[in-house]
Amino acid sequence: MDPNIRIMLIAEEGYAFKAYPDQDGIWTIGVGHARVTPGLVWTQAQIESQLVTDVNTAQRALTPWMLKLPAPVIGACTGMAFQMGAKGFLSFHDTLAALQHAQYAQAASDMMQSEWAKETPARAVRMATMIRTVAWLPWHAQEAALILKEAGISDAS
Repeated sequence: MDPNIRIMLIAEEGYAFKAYPDQDGIWTIGVGHARVTPGLVWTQAQIESQLVTDVNTAQRALTPWMLKLPAPVIGACTGMAFQMGAKGFLSFHDTLAALQHAQYAQAASDMMQSEWAKETPARAVRMATMIRTVAWLPWHAQEAALILKEAGISDAS
């Protein structure tokens, strides 16, 4: 897994050793791993292992041509698929068409017109910015470092 994707997802999802109800009341643990049993507790190794599995699942939504895009764009697409699932991500027809033609500004604009952007506006802005600028965001590294420090983990890689 690209370490930048790991950092991005920790910044977006958090890092929890104990299951908690998310903003929608769905029990979650680790790095955004949802639909778990209340009271569940994981080790760091379990969190990291499940994160790899969940990223692999999210990246299965990306078609072969998407995996040839620049790494930050792949990261943003992975982040979207991680959050909304393959079906949700693949419903962004205009965004995907723009990405296929390397029209990154148009893809970012299309993303921001979605219901998803209304539901999670800050995250949508960050993902759209990654695509528009074709760059990883320093905010992700800074936020992930804070989250990992609070979790008692000193190594952010």
